[in-house]
Formats: sequence, C-alpha cells, structure tokens
Amino acid sequence: MHAARPGHFSRYVALGDSSTEGLDDPDGAGGYRGWSQRLAERMIAAWHGVSRYAHDSGMTLRAAATTLAVQRVTEAHRLRGLYP
Repeated sequence: MHAARPGHFSRYVALGDSSTEGLDDPDGAGGYRGWSQRLAERMIAAWHGVSRYAHDSGMTLRAAATTLAVQRVTEAHRLRGLYP
C-alpha cells in the first residue's frame, strides 16, 4: 500500500458480523470473502482507474474522476435509456 498523503485515507475499518467477514460466502479458492473485502477491492480498482486516466490524459485527479463519472452515466443512459 502506498503511503497516504496528508488529508487522504490509507485504510478503512469495517465493523460487523459474519457477513462482514464473509462466512458462508466462499471466494472460490477455499476461503471466504465478505463485503468489506469486496468493497476494498472495488475502491482500489476505482482509485487506480482514476489515477491512470488522470496520468494518461494530463488531468487533475478531480477532473479525471468527474470525466469518468460523466462517461459512465452517459454509457448507462445509452444502454438503458432514461428512467422516469
């Protein structure tokens, strides 16, 4: 894990029960994977996606995150249409 910059989080804590830990939720490799681990994986993937997009396009992280969000909403609208 990278060192956190001032004002940025480097980890999160999930308090919960067996669903947090993933009991009765096999990961396919003989272990368990709860929602907290799945959330961590998605957060890391999202961070890397925004960071890569910002670097490749020469944007700030904020501009890259906004651009990616608008692109995702546009694509969802194209695929699913506009819901009332």
